[in-house]
Amino acid sequence: MNYRRRRGPGILSSYGPIGLGDVCTIQPNGARVCTSSDSWQNPTLQKMPWTDPQKQSAKARVQNAFGMPPFLNRDISLFNPPADSRPFIVTPSPFPNYPAPGAGPITVITYTVPPGLLAVIYALSIVHVGGNPPDGTGNVIWRVLKNKAGINGLNNLSSQVGTYAAPNLFTIALIENDIIVVTAEVPALQPPLPMGDTTAARFHGWTYPLVEATKQGPLAGVGLQ
Repeated sequence: MNYRRRRGPGILSSYGPIGLGDVCTIQPNGARVCTSSDSWQNPTLQKMPWTDPQKQSAKARVQNAFGMPPFLNRDISLFNPPADSRPFIVTPSPFPNYPAPGAGPITVITYTVPPGLLAVIYALSIVHVGGNPPDGTGNVIWRVLKNKAGINGLNNLSSQVGTYAAPNLFTIALIENDIIVVTAEVPALQPPLPMGDTTAARFHGWTYPLVEATKQGPLAGVGLQ
């Protein structure tokens, strides 16, 4: 027995959730098998109140996005770099002085992933260099930003991370043209840091050709984002 239910996405019927345009078949054992002609994988945009060029453009964009390779090859591990990957270390030179209170953040270090590469940062340190460290006082706030957005857990740090000689282990995956930055700021109304006190940070990571690190298809591996 075949039937068609035209319902909005996520609306429950007596048979469970049925999407717009789903075609379902009830099997002899009572099981329901549904196929959909309307999905993000196979968009049917003819019903939309758009012009034909708009429909064709939207459909082409969805299909193109679906066919892109944003997934990590299962043979690649973020925790064990390939033998032919290229390591890198980013450090500041010289160590920057702290900004004045309320003056806004300064860039401690920055790294931009070269075109055509996957980059993985596996170790990070953020340190104070000078007298009494401001850890936990709120006198200094460090942030790690990816493309100007804070990375969860690293976007509002009031204490140091690791030591300069022994960075903490992390796993931060980046793709071509991504920019990762460590900033430091002294909030308004906080006392200025003593003259001569500086701050520093370092990234340890590796890069690998993006074309070799990814595969075509939506089920190729683990999402990078």
